[in-house]
Amino acid sequence: MTDEEAKSKLKELLSTVDYTEFVEELAVSANDQKIRNLLDKKLTKGEPFYVRKAVIGVTKLRPMQNEIDTTKSLQYPLTNIGSCKAYFEKGPVIIKMPLFTFDGKYIVDGHHRWSQVFCINPEAEMACYDLLAHLKPLNVLKIIQVKIAADTGNVKVATVEGSNLLDEDIEKMRKYMDSTMTPEVDEFLRGKYGVKDRDGVINKIISNIKLMRKTSQPISGAPERGVMPQTDAVPSLASDVAKGDLGQGALKKFSTIQGRDSAIDHLYELR
Repeated sequence: MTDEEAKSKLKELLSTVDYTEFVEELAVSANDQKIRNLLDKKLTKGEPFYVRKAVIGVTKLRPMQNEIDTTKSLQYPLTNIGSCKAYFEKGPVIIKMPLFTFDGKYIVDGHHRWSQVFCINPEAEMACYDLLAHLKPLNVLKIIQVKIAADTGNVKVATVEGSNLLDEDIEKMRKYMDSTMTPEVDEFLRGKYGVKDRDGVINKIISNIKLMRKTSQPISGAPERGVMPQTDAVPSLASDVAKGDLGQGALKKFSTIQGRDSAIDHLYELR
């Protein structure tokens, strides 16, 4: 591919409005080093995101993907007593690392860590790296994908199977929980929920899921799980965010700030 062909291809790519189509085309284009170099140049010309370290209640957040895997949401907390207890401890919940969120409302990465906590304790708060910028939510996802493409040349597109917590049949979930929950978790949650038996625990979790469906519907136009950004593809991302410095690329000039509701205009030519 010549330099001019690469520029033409990039222009065509960046004009793609539909998010899923954008990611699928980016996954192909990112294999070309010239495209990756152009992406990196384009990103470093943009103004920075800002990021704040935030503590956000799980009921205040909305998914940016249209599916939440039922098993990934329920299996771990119903079989791991240590994790289950952690969801009720004082202070923000952290599972491996803080969530990536946008504008204090939208989950960029960490959907299943969020759903695990919500299903068990909707009163919990979670630690977040909250991105701030004057952008539409889906365009934030595009920028993160471009960052991954520029850094790694590998944008993951996958077909994901499994039932969706947001619309799965309640009775199927009831049977799943009854067959999965360990006696230790059952006993602990009876005390936390103030119920007398296993059915009481399951009914409370189902009530929590119904609350999620009411308060935390996916954003309009939310894509499927298989085309969401995989931030673990850039291993330094979380540590760099924590330091307020993301090095090269789309997120070059992160600054840790407090008390700001929005950041700056003209981050990128995707609006």
